[in-house]
Amino acid sequence: MRRLGDLARMRIVAWMEANPKITQTTVAKAVGVTQAWVSRYKSGLQDADIDQMAEMARVFGHTLNELLDLRPDPRERDLLDAYRLIAEERRSVALQAVQAMAGALAPPQSKRRTRE
Repeated sequence: MRRLGDLARMRIVAWMEANPKITQTTVAKAVGVTQAWVSRYKSGLQDADIDQMAEMARVFGHTLNELLDLRPDPRERDLLDAYRLIAEERRSVALQAVQAMAGALAPPQSKRRTRE
């Protein structure tokens, strides 16, 4: 669990740095702890339980699953993080662009002849 806890801490700290409007006080209120607890958590002096991790992830618009994402390709995570930074009303345009690019890169489907 220690490694997952460290992974969660690293991501939460990164999310905090990327979202300066979300303060330690904001996170503390959502989790039900003090700002000092959040400061200690960020510095590695305090551990969080699973419910606290889930609440911290939620503050940044993520799920616990995303917080503990263990996929080996960090580009997937970066893509998801970038998508989440796009204003809600513009996300459909971004999704269409990615889908169009994926379609353009997909290998052509082989055409099978069937006997009737």
